[in-house]
Amino acid sequence: MAITTKQYSDLKKEIDDIKSSVDEIKTAIIGNDQFGQEGLVSVVKRHEEYIEQDRKFKQKLIGAMAVLGTLWTLILKFGESIF
Repeated sequence: MAITTKQYSDLKKEIDDIKSSVDEIKTAIIGNDQFGQEGLVSVVKRHEEYIEQDRKFKQKLIGAMAVLGTLWTLILKFGESIF
């Protein structure tokens, strides 16, 4: 089974199109530092870091509110006898 020149050129064109598409997908995922294009991998990493910082902040805030609530309750309960 022989491949004709036309079939070969058509096949080569299709392969080049596929290669171009794969390169675009790779650039979108990884990014391109030369052009300042941020890839999806770095965006996801940055978002994960932000979510973790936000989670820690919320935990600290809830802890502080619990301490203040406890102190406020103690002041209201025993404040009359102290003052």
